[in-house]
Amino acid sequence: MIYSNNEKTKLEKIDDYVKNQLTEEQKDELWLELGDDPDLIDRLELEILLKKWAEIYHKIQAQLLAPLHLIGSKPFH
Repeated sequence: MIYSNNEKTKLEKIDDYVKNQLTEEQKDELWLELGDDPDLIDRLELEILLKKWAEIYHKIQAQLLAPLHLIGSKPFH
């Protein structure tokens, strides 16, 4: 998909939103800007979900691997 300069700016704002680099006011403004473009709204929602999924995955992975670190640190007799 080819994006215009205006859409590229929106994509950059979406990236900033996902990285939590926008103020609450900027987030609200972005939602208003995206209001007329369902594809970009879907993109924002997808990126938010993917970020959340990655956070959950890393948390679960750390919890599952934690017992292995304890086993590896105990000396064998």
